[in-house]
Amino acid sequence: MKNMIYMPLLAFAGALTLITGCATTPVTREVTLDRQPRTASKLEAQDTRRAVEKMVEAMLQDIDIDELREDHPHLPARPVVDFFAVKNATSGHVDTKSFTDSLRVALLKSRKFRFVDRTRDTETIDEMRRQARGGLVDPDKAIAAGQQIAAQMQLMGRVMDDKTKVGRTTDVYYKFTLELLDMTSGEIVWADEHELRKETTRPIF
Repeated sequence: MKNMIYMPLLAFAGALTLITGCATTPVTREVTLDRQPRTASKLEAQDTRRAVEKMVEAMLQDIDIDELREDHPHLPARPVVDFFAVKNATSGHVDTKSFTDSLRVALLKSRKFRFVDRTRDTETIDEMRRQARGGLVDPDKAIAAGQQIAAQMQLMGRVMDDKTKVGRTTDVYYKFTLELLDMTSGEIVWADEHELRKETTRPIF
């Protein structure tokens, strides 16, 4: 008698399990796919922002201007730094302009350095020529070539990558590098690296 009662209960439980399993399968697949974004191995805005924050923090902590001037007496209290665009040495596209701009803004806010921007040299020269030719500006007040402030230091940066694929998994290693050079002596007075590793796995289907 007990077996006769248990059999319908077991059959009902089995049917309920089957129905529940069928209902939850699509949800599970969606969650799995959402966790595998196709662009996960690429540099994103937050990656660049984090690299800038860490490297600027390291630079401001490491460099004491007074101590630096003891070894480089030609440097003024606030050295003028020649800022070049960060180079993209990766195998893909990287928004190095955003990286460069963020570095410049963060370092300017520190009030330890002054900057000239060689990334805009062509625009500056073209504007001076336009003023000279246009006749709309008083020649005595027009900006003349050769009046730009001279830089004592040079800041250079680059982004590199190393990509490895194993099966469905792509592993990408990124390295951000900054170097500060004394243009008079040619000595690299400061350098730093920020490393980042990103991984993505393609779904089976």
